[in-house]
Amino acid sequence: MRKALTRGLMPAAVLLGAAAVASGGTITSQNFSGDADSGISSANTYTHAVDVNGTGTTVNGVVFVAGGASGTDATHGGGWSFSIPGQTSFTNNTNNLTGNVNQLARDFLYSSNAGTATETLTLSGLTAGVNYRAVLYSVGFGGPGTRLQNISDSQGGALNNYDQNANGSGNGSLLIDNYTATGTSITFTIASTANNASFHEYGFSNQVVPEPASLAGAGVGMLGLLARCRRGRGRA
Repeated sequence: MRKALTRGLMPAAVLLGAAAVASGGTITSQNFSGDADSGISSANTYTHAVDVNGTGTTVNGVVFVAGGASGTDATHGGGWSFSIPGQTSFTNNTNNLTGNVNQLARDFLYSSNAGTATETLTLSGLTAGVNYRAVLYSVGFGGPGTRLQNISDSQGGALNNYDQNANGSGNGSLLIDNYTATGTSITFTIASTANNASFHEYGFSNQVVPEPASLAGAGVGMLGLLARCRRGRGRA
């Protein structure tokens, strides 16, 4: 009986372990209008929060540090590095976002090689096996359909034909990647689809996604049951 129970628990334990280390990124996008629906919250644990071409700002209690092509987030601890061919700076962009995130979307870096630009952003200081959510914050710069990009990450996530201008000029867009780190870094690649419009890098964050309480509880319960089975087997 005990042997049968133990054998029955093993596949479940294997499945639980597999779920914990699933690493493929899921990349999605959505519109947003300002601080209220940005998803930025001081209740989250961030490894990075960066105002890419600005002097820094605070949104919903979260400090976004002044950025640049590379650096270390002195507030949250993570490092970052961009590769942007023909890197160019643009400042004082007018946008329609409400609240302090408006400041985040005023200045950006972009590639002057617009038609063939492939930009990368590498985040470092991650912990393998931890779930994260990376978010790139931006606004449209031109009309819908005029800034199409193919997005991918170094763990296999992909989103093709993402339109940074989909919500209209000056309106907000969130590019979101939910992933489980397989090492201490991840690289995001943004490739222009030859529509003569490169991706604009305004700001980004990376936060820890807590393990669901139900999954954590199931894991603890399963380990406890396995331990009891082993103790019982030792007494038999």
